[in-house]
Amino acid sequence: MKNIRSIATMVVAVIFLTISFTACNYANQKFVEMMARDIDAQCPVYLNSQIRIDKCEALPNATIKCTGTMLSMDGNEFSISGQALAQTKNSMVKQLQNQPDFAQIQEYGVSYIYAYFDASGNPLYEVLITPDDYNN
Repeated sequence: MKNIRSIATMVVAVIFLTISFTACNYANQKFVEMMARDIDAQCPVYLNSQIRIDKCEALPNATIKCTGTMLSMDGNEFSISGQALAQTKNSMVKQLQNQPDFAQIQEYGVSYIYAYFDASGNPLYEVLITPDDYNN
């Protein structure tokens, strides 16, 4: 009888944890979808005369992907060094940390992918920002 009771308690605990984890992931993903939809509704957004954000979409695992165009770059002639890419990423992290909704971004553990292309659609580079980047 004791074994049945302890097994039942364990099963209930596992079910509760599974439901809690699923609900948490669901809330995270809904927040990401809302943010991506809000950003995408404003697109295209010109960050300056050379950079345009074209679209934004929610991806699985609490990730937002923003796709942009660097209007004066030619993907066939463009290359970016590791150091320049690291500096670009650091700048993006600082901008993210200064966003009014940064506390929610931290709470939901949102990751970002920024993918940049030239005006012809050739890929230039991608920057991935994870909670590890902005929580340090």
